[in-house]
Amino acid sequence: MTTTTTTSSSKLSSALSSMEVMLDALMQRGVGKPEEKPKEEEEEPPVLPTRPTARGRLRSLQRPGAPAAPWIQPPPQEEREKCAVNLELERRAAAAEEAAKHKDEEIRQKEDEIAALRQTG
Repeated sequence: MTTTTTTSSSKLSSALSSMEVMLDALMQRGVGKPEEKPKEEEEEPPVLPTRPTARGRLRSLQRPGAPAAPWIQPPPQEEREKCAVNLELERRAAAAEEAAKHKDEEIRQKEDEIAALRQTG
């Protein structure tokens, strides 16, 4: 009987991949079984990080009497005027482009009318 068991196990192991054979050997040894974990680890939750001891907001970096940061100050009057001038120029340029498109459309319509009159006349 031992020879038939050995031959059947050798046939079985030849049919299994090497990984399956290794897994079977480990399971027979009892390696990796979930029952092996100590129960005290499962019962205790993980340790929480400690809370900071300081309360409230952090102090401001600006000291009294120190000049304000440059990005907080409004731009000088000269720069505001330049921005206003640039905006007005952009508005006028857009209006001029629109007028030019309208004139081109009128010219194209008149050229089409002239071409139609020449064909009929």
